[in-house]
Amino acid sequence: MPKEKIARLNSMIDSYFVPMFKDAVRLGVSGGGECLASTFERNLLAAVCAKFPSIQVGFLTNGLLCDEKNVQQLGILDNLRDITVSLHAATAETYNQIIHHSNFERVMENVKYLADLKKRGKLQRVQISFVVTAINYREMKAFLALAIKLDIIASFWSMHGGPFSKNEIRELSVWQPQHPQYADFCYLLNDEIFASSHCQMNPEIAAARNKN
Repeated sequence: MPKEKIARLNSMIDSYFVPMFKDAVRLGVSGGGECLASTFERNLLAAVCAKFPSIQVGFLTNGLLCDEKNVQQLGILDNLRDITVSLHAATAETYNQIIHHSNFERVMENVKYLADLKKRGKLQRVQISFVVTAINYREMKAFLALAIKLDIIASFWSMHGGPFSKNEIRELSVWQPQHPQYADFCYLLNDEIFASSHCQMNPEIAAARNKN
């Protein structure tokens, strides 16, 4: 957004936005952008938690800025309940094909930091999210193994929409029965690791597992 609009929104935080949360128990932040990259959203989170110290916070992030320094600066550590990191890969090579202008190693360090917060009782839930495509599906087992090792949740989703044409979606949707790699996908899901309590699948992915 233009700097003038950001400044106007920031000037309205205490008088307009924060009072909206006076009866709220939980604040969830998601949407079409990275909340920790937004000056306004960072300021709003900090202000709401300072005003209402009992409110519980959860958010979706790409993980790049979700490190100890930023969490401490926001002053929301005591309010955090759950965090989901959009990761979509188990290796840097595949990650870089899917996520641009990021840093896999840095994101992984931040995921480990969040897992440690959970271990210490500072977070109720940490989840790493994986949108399944023909590009990354062969890394699903390694992705889940990472979640098991860190004692967090791996969540697998089918892809709909996004910045892709209908033809591109058809080519990427390996979880669709008509996809040429569907049989290989179903065979992969037959692995017993996917029965782990650390694994969650949306119905379309689970349907492929149930084919076995």
